[in-house]
Amino acid sequence: MMKAESHSLELRRFLRHVLVVEDSIIIAMDAEEQLVDLGAERVTLAASVGEALEEIGRLTPTLALLDVKLQDETCFPIADKLKELHVPYIFATGYTYPASFPDLHKQAPCMTKPYSGEALGRTIGDLVREDKSAIQSLQRTG
Repeated sequence: MMKAESHSLELRRFLRHVLVVEDSIIIAMDAEEQLVDLGAERVTLAASVGEALEEIGRLTPTLALLDVKLQDETCFPIADKLKELHVPYIFATGYTYPASFPDLHKQAPCMTKPYSGEALGRTIGDLVREDKSAIQSLQRTG
C-alpha cells in the first residue's frame, strides 16, 4: 500500500464519527459542513456538556471537536471522558488559550475560531500522523 493511501485510510478512520460540541448553531453547522467535505461519514452535534456526554454514551465518536466555552460551562468534563476512552479531540476557541487549560489537556490541539476547513483538515492530519507514530513506537517496543 502506498504512503498516501495509508494516510487516507487512517484519516477515514478518524472521520468515521465526529462529535462537534459547539453552543453556536451557525458555527456547529459550518463545522459539520467542513467535516463532511473532509470525508466525515457521520457528524453528531451537541451544544452542552450534558448533551455531549449523552451522545458519547450512545455511540463513542472516533474524533471530537470541542468548543472550550459553552454558555456557562467549559468542555473539559467532555475532554476528560474522551481521554478516558482514548478518543482524540481538538479544542476550538475564540478567546481561551491552552496555557489556561487543565494540565491533562494542555497538549491537545487547539484551533482559534473562526477556522477554515483547510486549517481543520491540517489539524486532523496532524492527529493522524501522531497516532501512527504512537502505534509504530508501541510496535517497536512491544
